Amino acid sequence: MSRGAMGKPALHVTPEAMKAAWQSIAWGGYSGQAMTIDVGLPWRLLAWENGQFVPWWEIDSKLCFFSEWLETYGTRSSYDYEPISDKANRYTHVEITELGPARVVLHWEYALCDATRHAGIFHGNTWAEEFHTVYPDGLTVRKLVAYPGSQSTAEGEPRFWEVAEIDLIFAPPSTLNETITKTPLRVTSTSGHSYALPWPSTGDPWFCRRNPKVSEWPAYIFRAGLKNRPEPYLIVPNRKDYFPRRTCPLCEQDHPCVLLWLSPHLYKHYPGFKGEYEIGVEASEADMKTHPVSMPLVSVLPWVHKFYFEPGDHSSRPLQPEWSPAPGTTWLMLWGTSDQGDEHIENVARQWLNPAVLKMTEGENAGFEPAENLYQVHAGRDRCEFTLAADSQAPVVHPSFKILDWGYRPAQILIDGKILSPEQWRGTWNRKDLIVWIDKILTAPARIRFETF
Repeated sequence: MSRGAMGKPALHVTPEAMKAAWQSIAWGGYSGQAMTIDVGLPWRLLAWENGQFVPWWEIDSKLCFFSEWLETYGTRSSYDYEPISDKANRYTHVEITELGPARVVLHWEYALCDATRHAGIFHGNTWAEEFHTVYPDGLTVRKLVAYPGSQSTAEGEPRFWEVAEIDLIFAPPSTLNETITKTPLRVTSTSGHSYALPWPSTGDPWFCRRNPKVSEWPAYIFRAGLKNRPEPYLIVPNRKDYFPRRTCPLCEQDHPCVLLWLSPHLYKHYPGFKGEYEIGVEASEADMKTHPVSMPLVSVLPWVHKFYFEPGDHSSRPLQPEWSPAPGTTWLMLWGTSDQGDEHIENVARQWLNPAVLKMTEGENAGFEPAENLYQVHAGRDRCEFTLAADSQAPVVHPSFKILDWGYRPAQILIDGKILSPEQWRGTWNRKDLIVWIDKILTAPARIRFETF
């Protein structure tokens, strides 16, 4: 097994560990079909019909977590519009678009519906699609593409567009005390900043009002505080090319709006609930003994209209089409579950936001692709070689590469002149491209060579 930074071993995986299949899943008293993705870890990713195929990380048989979806709320409607309102699964669909030893890609499409039996769609045709690219260490790149609708105006002006949360889902019987710590949410960044939120807390729930300096953080790394379990993480970049947004209307600074949930808010309308329901069906801890219950920890809203914070009736306000994100607007995030500490997750975030410099010796550098968290390289006729500028202060964790137009040829990889064994890397063909994930943590400049034989 290869050795990682600080004396820890890099994760060891086997080729057969990367699996995806439809399975019958029983969870929280409900049974149904789910697309499951197993990367050989004690936790797995699943998209379940009783959860409207929302991608979840199943941490164990009693606890799951998800990173939310595209959501909005109109000034002329009493409903949130989101995919979990689609209880009959009319408009939600998942499929696997890539499966191999190096990664699995899940594609999810959904409409934003109201919580009525006819599941009306916001502005007639608002929908979204997401691509979840899962690597062997469980690191998942989430790419959300929004398509705000324009067929009608009956729902009024969208007050906000929300794209991310950390939500925990508890299967009965559960209690908060046995699951979460006294600090349910930690927020760190790649710049050494940190913030911890104990429960219950008082004051303003908006992050920038609690800590005005957060507008300068390069990223927000949210982590759920759990007892005796691996912990979820969600990485939201504070840069517009990765994560487009409007200026925050609260502080007038240029950063995503972040809402912190200051005390436990429990809901029993999801998952599994059938039929028509109100979105705010709150639950108590007593309900956790008999019902599946969900609980948000943090919400991220890159588009928040100023009148969201203004009192009064805004239903007569005319629509401002230029206010909403343009169709095709794309947000990138990283998320997953990990038994590694915060420093490891911060290193993962840092290398994604500021990739180590790749200097070619043979071949051509085609750039870093953040939507897949990998370097793209054009090989020469039968090989390519480059140096990756890792160091101990900025380690490169499990680097991934796309060797463009490699073709259906065998490959071997050398790092600093030594051939990697088959257990130290994973390769997947994507048409003529070779996708490679390397099971190493690099803490010094490394000379990497791909060659055929």
